[in-house]
Amino acid sequence: MRIAWGITGSGDKLTECVSLMEELTNKYNLEVHVYLSREGKAVLKFYKLLKEVKEQFPKVSPELGPNAPFLSGKTAQRQ
Repeated sequence: MRIAWGITGSGDKLTECVSLMEELTNKYNLEVHVYLSREGKAVLKFYKLLKEVKEQFPKVSPELGPNAPFLSGKTAQRQ
């Protein structure tokens, strides 16, 4: 099973969110694809979690810009 997890510019409970994402991956064997807004990337850097997220989750997609959608095509369900 796959989960799309978006991280935006809010740092509230960010450490707990990353821990939950890791638990979902390790304990429940779920694939977590992380989507980062520009601000999300900045807040992960601020909390010194960016390296951990990139190492723990092989699928991390950063936002390229406001007019470059990076989520819509990847969330389509495979049959």
